Amino acid sequence: MELSWVSKLRICLVMALGAVVIGIFDWSAVKPDDPAGLVSLQNLSVMQAGLLLAVAVILGFISYFLAWPYGCQIGLLAAPSGLAIWALRSASMSKTLALVPDAQARHNLFASMRFESLYWLAVVYAGWAGVQLARKLRPNPTLPILRTLPEPKAIPSLYYGLAILVSLVVGQFLLGVFAQDIPLTQGHGAALNQPPAAQLVFGILMAFGAAAFVVGHFLRLNYHWVMPSLALTYLFSVISFAKIETLTSMASNYPSLCLPSTVLYALPIHIVSFGTLGAILGHWASVRFHYWRIHELH
Repeated sequence: MELSWVSKLRICLVMALGAVVIGIFDWSAVKPDDPAGLVSLQNLSVMQAGLLLAVAVILGFISYFLAWPYGCQIGLLAAPSGLAIWALRSASMSKTLALVPDAQARHNLFASMRFESLYWLAVVYAGWAGVQLARKLRPNPTLPILRTLPEPKAIPSLYYGLAILVSLVVGQFLLGVFAQDIPLTQGHGAALNQPPAAQLVFGILMAFGAAAFVVGHFLRLNYHWVMPSLALTYLFSVISFAKIETLTSMASNYPSLCLPSTVLYALPIHIVSFGTLGAILGHWASVRFHYWRIHELH
């Protein structure tokens, strides 16, 4: 069962709406003063941060009806699409590192961003809240592909925590595989250069798409149980790889722009925005695979 061109158009419209409203029209709110500056929560005032949450709710509400009758499945794409544009417009981490050669300053930089993923994830879920609000007003029908599948069995409570843990492990590992540049190996260990922006985006999409596929196929849970790992991935990487001792050793033994983990070259907004899009894609790939096994394999 393939997507119709109408469904593809619905997806494009919702993603374009988020990209234009948040990514372009609201860019001035988060735009760094320095061209080498990063897109960070620190660029937003408290009022702007609250306004962005409200905008995400409105986008989710509108997207639900824009993508009718599949707004519940498609509407969530609006907010992460807008954040993805912000992530792409940010300066790269290597440009900022060139201005911050001191290990202590770099440690402070990463430490200041370690919890940012929680806010960007809140923006994504604000969009989801808008979708659910619209759904209360006008419930949508069940997707045809879901009507052809057997009723899911009861899911053990243990699976929910396991889904988050599996997503964190799979996402962290595959992000390092897909998004890494050529490593530099010396007697002190390996170090990594800044991967190209397109490779970084590809790595995040593939890593959390694969995580969602694994969670959907083996645990029968949807992408909502993958998304908490998006916030944990960056936090785990900062705690594990951005220690002052590690960064000091890197500064002494490697070129100045090298870091010990690929994840540190991504911003929290990169991981949350493209990770959400990848998780949604991976979940529906698992649904399609399940359908194929039941209806088309035999």
